[in-house]
Amino acid sequence: KALALSLKPLRFTAGDTIIQYGDLGAEMYFIETGTVEVVSADDKTVYCELTAGSFFGETALFFKQHRTATIRACRFCEALLLTKADLDKELISREFDLSRMLAIFQDLQKSNNYRNSAMQANLKASENEKSKLYKLVRKAMEESDRTKESWIMRMKKKHFSPNAHFR
Repeated sequence: KALALSLKPLRFTAGDTIIQYGDLGAEMYFIETGTVEVVSADDKTVYCELTAGSFFGETALFFKQHRTATIRACRFCEALLLTKADLDKELISREFDLSRMLAIFQDLQKSNNYRNSAMQANLKASENEKSKLYKLVRKAMEESDRTKESWIMRMKKKHFSPNAHFR
């Protein structure tokens, strides 16, 4: 409960950068509402989207490292901010076993790094014309285009044909 009282509410609008790749961080965030995207350093790859109940920034908070991705709000978003100073103050006051917590977050960091590496490898494979992933992605894109095209044609017929109610 004491730690919850130290959380600071924040609001972000679509497109706001919450965390910038490479910055030194001393805080983490908990999403209450809305959606954020986790973006690569070059701003070209969206690793994933996080929604209410998710958190981010824990690596920088516990390991005093530079940010490993950019986090950007996809739409209006409310989040809670936990600073390193507030966390340390609370843990020290409770004589919490910091080594145990550090081990938990090291495991989490390994998991995040593995997931991000796998995502990068899959994205690279999806660009190779000989890979199965390329063929799957290409097929899905073609189906999406056909669906979009057929929807457009239906709308044109419905609204712009000589006997259409719209006219």
